[in-house]
Amino acid sequence: MNSFLYFLIFAVALFGLFVYVVYNKVGAAVGDTAFARRLYARDMALLVDSMHAADGNFTIAYEMPWDFDFGLTDEKIIITEHSDKPLEKRAQTSFLFGRNEYVDVKPVWINRSIIMYTFKLKNDTIYIHVPSEDVVLPEP
Repeated sequence: MNSFLYFLIFAVALFGLFVYVVYNKVGAAVGDTAFARRLYARDMALLVDSMHAADGNFTIAYEMPWDFDFGLTDEKIIITEHSDKPLEKRAQTSFLFGRNEYVDVKPVWINRSIIMYTFKLKNDTIYIHVPSEDVVLPEP
């Protein structure tokens, strides 16, 4: 009887530890935006890849529902969470896209205040256009 009591106490303590660990892991995963950053980085990079392969002019409207800043460089898409920290100190997620010498990519950095924009391929140049004319997009 005494050993059964010790076994029961051990089982309840082990079960409690299991519930605690799972609860903390799930809570951390829900608050983590790494998956969304990876998703959008890959999605935008594959979009730019498609534009490299397209023949003629190409326009795609894109909306960013998350609180992210992102940059388009000559070779990759970079996504960070919006913050007042310098870019180098933020958690960055990037994804490379293919390049060729026939299509030029205009680098740009967009912050979270712009949620709707279009990726455009025109005259062999890929760039991002914002519908509002009073927004000037800076280079990264």
